[in-house]
Amino acid sequence: MTNYISNQRVVQMGEGVDWETNAAPTIELSGIDSVTISPSIQTEIVRAYRGGIMPGRDFIEPRHEVDGCSIGGFAIYEQIPYWINLLQFAAEGLTRNWVAPTTAQLDPDLTTLVVGHAGAAYGITSPVAKNLSFSWNWGEPLKWSMDLMGYNVVDDALVALAETATASLTYITACQATTYIDIVTKLGDTEATNVMSGNININPNRKYLRRSGSCYPAGVYDSPYWDVTGNLILEADAASIALADAVAAGGTRQMIRVAFASGGLSLTFDIAALLRVPSLLKDEDGLEVVDLQFELIEEGDFTSVPTGEMDGTFEITSVTTDADLWA
Repeated sequence: MTNYISNQRVVQMGEGVDWETNAAPTIELSGIDSVTISPSIQTEIVRAYRGGIMPGRDFIEPRHEVDGCSIGGFAIYEQIPYWINLLQFAAEGLTRNWVAPTTAQLDPDLTTLVVGHAGAAYGITSPVAKNLSFSWNWGEPLKWSMDLMGYNVVDDALVALAETATASLTYITACQATTYIDIVTKLGDTEATNVMSGNININPNRKYLRRSGSCYPAGVYDSPYWDVTGNLILEADAASIALADAVAAGGTRQMIRVAFASGGLSLTFDIAALLRVPSLLKDEDGLEVVDLQFELIEEGDFTSVPTGEMDGTFEITSVTTDADLWA
């Protein structure tokens, strides 16, 4: 009798060409600790007037819709660009930038994602991020998670690939984080040295293009704009209490930078934020803290001459030693 356990699953990815085209995997990803794959074919029972007290006799299969698929794990400097690219494609290079849209739709990278083991492997054709979240706590690694959309889910096959050598992987940890909270004309200027934990949640409000003549989605689009929310938990001291007091008084527009860095590698989040402190005099494990919650707001006026530090809303920057993810 053969039994399969979750640790036998592997995650592989291949470089795509266009929407709906499957591609063979060329890289095996590391640090994945959660994955859920659901069939994309949708079935419906035809519930009609048939003279009986019955649920229905016929069923139809009107569409394919990738829903209920998710993946997540440990953030790795060398590999996190693969996953952020499913949110939005960034040009290859040692430095990659992902910028929330302001005037035009953005295109996610097109790939194929294959998950499973030798007994069962399934592929998501043209997977894209429905949302992407990051979270960190003192003494722990940076973790990420993502809900997925895509063209369809198919019975697929793994390729004989070797996982990237440990020496070429650098896991991101909370102790590598530096956080800055500044006024709108500054960015990365005032360090907050008492941040205990945080999270960043990116929702592009992504939807399927639905066109009759096919049972499959024709692509995706984002509407009306990206939502980026999250929070920072800070120890209550003179600086953080003063910030909470300013928020309570109405001075809530700030620039937040969370920068993880190690040995020339980095992952940086820049956020034009509307701040809120929903609960004053809050405690965590007996320690008084400031729970600084934020959501995205336009930093300046994107329709006029740029005058601020970002002239937008949200940006992620990654620096690695690999200028081509697929080489």
